[in-house]
Amino acid sequence: GRDVSIDDLFIHASISKTVVAVSTMMLVERGLLDLDDDVSDYLDYTVRAPKYPDVPITTRMLMSHVSSISDDYYNKIYPLYAKEGDPDVTMGDFCEMLFSDKSKFQYSGKEPATTYDYSNMGATLVGCVCEKVARAADLISENEVFDDLARSLVFQPLGVGL
Repeated sequence: GRDVSIDDLFIHASISKTVVAVSTMMLVERGLLDLDDDVSDYLDYTVRAPKYPDVPITTRMLMSHVSSISDDYYNKIYPLYAKEGDPDVTMGDFCEMLFSDKSKFQYSGKEPATTYDYSNMGATLVGCVCEKVARAADLISENEVFDDLARSLVFQPLGVGL
């Protein structure tokens, strides 16, 4: 064995959803985000299930995995974006590409709020909402990202150095 260093890499998998959830609830606690608002109200594009264009998708639905957002399409395009190192596209741009009117392939076909379907991409979209809300509240600057928000809201108060 050896000591872990700051340069050691770990597969983080779904633990990031916990960080997204804590960050989200801290924004809710501050009155900056409402779990039952349409996520489109926070973004620069509209998020709608194509078969249910009148049904808003909320942060609560995304966090509960009942938004009708499916990982199927993402799983098909993931190899196009997966690479070692930092991504070439921001999380915000990636979400806009997947969830705006530019893409109708990200949805299960079920009505939002009716069916549980575990969704990694739904959690990613919550992170995008948090970024937008945090920028609007000047918690992070325009050139900062969710990582910076999580660092200031979650990790620094816990004394975790990142």
